[in-house]
Amino acid sequence: MLRAACYVRVSTEDQNCGNQLPDLQRYVEFKGWTVAQVYQDSGVSGRKASRPALNRMMADAREKQFDVVVVWKIDRLGRSVKHLHSVLEELRELNIEFASVTQSIDTGTSAGRLLFSVLSAVAEFESSLIGERTAASHSRRRNLGILPGPRRMPVDGAMVKRLRAEGRSWTQVCAETGLKFSTAYRAARRAA
Repeated sequence: MLRAACYVRVSTEDQNCGNQLPDLQRYVEFKGWTVAQVYQDSGVSGRKASRPALNRMMADAREKQFDVVVVWKIDRLGRSVKHLHSVLEELRELNIEFASVTQSIDTGTSAGRLLFSVLSAVAEFESSLIGERTAASHSRRRNLGILPGPRRMPVDGAMVKRLRAEGRSWTQVCAETGLKFSTAYRAARRAA
């Protein structure tokens, strides 16, 4: 019975790796394998070659702790053709197979290895397009005079000070103005 390492990754902290796990577990069960370990990187870009859980997984691979790596989709493993190829090549040298659940890739076959190469090139292309669109958006916003970062709410320190003088609590002031406590407090101090 093959031992499977399930690798899951999401790029931002507000996303959830748990969405990928049920599909991986069903796939492993369908294949008649067992889950040896789940490796999870949350809030880490696929462009980074070094990721905590991925690094642990590769170290465990060198220790022969599993026989196959299973991912939900190839871009969860990485977005660079060079990095994906190096990971796959190292796994191959260690006699560890690779499978992508949603893309029907199984590197135990020649067709699976070819499809892996094509899809990793597509993942890198998609990643570079996202980068280009982001850069274009930032450039357009700079040209319009919009500062980078979160939009700042106008703060009326005099109003915050007046509401406090009327006897309202900080909770009431924040509810009325839509400000966070720290922002309202600073505004009141500046107005004083």
